[in-house]
Amino acid sequence: MRPVRGDGRLLTDSSLFIRRESTGVADPAVLALGDCAAITDSSSGAIDLPTAQAALQQSEYAAWNLRASLLREFAPNAPEVTRKPLAYRYQDLGEIVYLGPDNASVSTLGGAVQLRGPAAAVMRRGIYAARMPLIEQIVDTGTGVVEDTLSRLFPGFL
Repeated sequence: MRPVRGDGRLLTDSSLFIRRESTGVADPAVLALGDCAAITDSSSGAIDLPTAQAALQQSEYAAWNLRASLLREFAPNAPEVTRKPLAYRYQDLGEIVYLGPDNASVSTLGGAVQLRGPAAAVMRRGIYAARMPLIEQIVDTGTGVVEDTLSRLFPGFL
């Protein structure tokens, strides 16, 4: 079995480990994620689409599974739960489309929330602020969103 599909994407198991060419069994030392990987979602059985949203989620599983793999090899006495790889599960977070500084389209929560126009543009910026990795970045970006929104709604206020 070759570890590459016809479309050039690497075949992985549900934990993102690449399958060995000779045996088809996952190699616990090599992970693949993002556009180059054909990753099967453990909950749906479908191959993930190569999207940024999927790649970001895959990165969290890859980090955990790399750590688990290293613990299995170098810290066999570590708690079992920390040495066990996680099966990847995609979670659809919706879609956000940037259409200019004051315009966007947002669809999330399975389509329960759908916004277009300036309100969606503010929501888009708020979502990105909330996804920042450091609290300082969240506060800085969130403050910028609030200030920018207020200055657009009430010119000369700030």
